[in-house]
Amino acid sequence: DAMPARHPIRALKSNGAHTTFVVTVSAPTGKQLYQAIWFDGHVMSGTNHRSHVYMRLMAHFPLLAQHQPRNALLICYGVGNTASAIASHDTIERIDAVDLNDKVFETAPEFGHSSRNVHLDPRLHFIHDDGRNYLKVTDRVYDLVTSEPPPPMKAGTYRLYSKQYYEQVLARLSPQGMMTQWLPTYQMPPEAADLAVSTFVSVFPHTLMFSGWGDDFILVGSRSPIDLSNIERRYDQQPRAAADLRRLK
Repeated sequence: DAMPARHPIRALKSNGAHTTFVVTVSAPTGKQLYQAIWFDGHVMSGTNHRSHVYMRLMAHFPLLAQHQPRNALLICYGVGNTASAIASHDTIERIDAVDLNDKVFETAPEFGHSSRNVHLDPRLHFIHDDGRNYLKVTDRVYDLVTSEPPPPMKAGTYRLYSKQYYEQVLARLSPQGMMTQWLPTYQMPPEAADLAVSTFVSVFPHTLMFSGWGDDFILVGSRSPIDLSNIERRYDQQPRAAADLRRLK
């Protein structure tokens, strides 16, 4: 009864560790609703409205809250929703997208319509690596590090919610840089959600949390105070980002 068995599969890739599906979800009338990407038996990301809203806010919020963000690191590419939002900011000069599953790079064209073909943006660089290892070996400094790992209760994913991981991110942030972390509390026992939040807050000197959509929460961390008034001041200075936010309502 899994979605890949009930809806058309547009793409199928395997790297020996995972089988990656791109599934087109349709209504009983046959109307196409959205697309989703699956690793083995688990849905990882999609192009439904909810996913677009919270994933794009993970980029728009921290980038508008900074004066001149130039470099962004996206850990876990998914279907390109967040990468597309980052690319809509005119000050951005480089986007590094790191993913342990290299097949998401090969399936990126399948989501070109919803991502505005961000996979073709010359500022975007695909890096096949574990996010934690990449942070260890890179000497780049980022104005945004955004982290959207697989569901937090999935085996092994806890490493991307750990104190050590957040310390690695903080070491690679610019003075005004920010990290955003997806926190789907509806997928977690209350104790796990509490631990994730307290761990995040223990590492970043300045933090806040907001709702990206319902109980898809977003943690924001920075070494500098987060000036929310920058969002209002810069909104009209980034017309493509503002248009994306209006499109999402």
